[in-house]
Amino acid sequence: MVRKALESRRRPGGSVFQTDASLSLSLSRTRAQLLKSSSRGNFDVESRGGGGGGRNSFAVLNEELRRDALVNSVSNADNLSETLERAHKTASETDDAGETILKSLSQQKNRLLSTRAAAASMERDMESSERKLRRMGYENCIQRWMWHVVALCIVAALGTFAYFKITADTHRKNGRHLSDYKIIDRDETGKFV
Repeated sequence: MVRKALESRRRPGGSVFQTDASLSLSLSRTRAQLLKSSSRGNFDVESRGGGGGGRNSFAVLNEELRRDALVNSVSNADNLSETLERAHKTASETDDAGETILKSLSQQKNRLLSTRAAAASMERDMESSERKLRRMGYENCIQRWMWHVVALCIVAALGTFAYFKITADTHRKNGRHLSDYKIIDRDETGKFV
């Protein structure tokens, strides 16, 4: 019976209990049903047989038993109503705590997704930066070698220029010019002319 009362207070939206007015209404219905069941109960000693002179005492005893059962059932109903109220309060607190936890979890999920997207973007940027740095290193190495080749060519040109300048100076000191030297040719027989 209590389970039926709990199930009747379930909301379709997910929250466990309805308002307090419906709770007190269902408790009063439960009390009325308990009173009806106790009046129909197994306490009717007169109908079970036995007759005679002690009939009044059995009726009084039967009436006292019914009253005691009614008092017990009412106190049980009161205890049940207090328990239901505490359960309602606990369920509503749990429902509120669950909603805040779900909100917090969804916020954390959004943060994790944005962090993951930012990390993927940073990783792509790092890869492209690494490629650019590698390319710049290759270009720097090539430029260095080119400068070395250019410097070597300049040194070779200066050396050649200095050589011709020195040889031309030595020939002038000797009084000869390059045009003074006779070019030796070979004739058809292979002898020098």
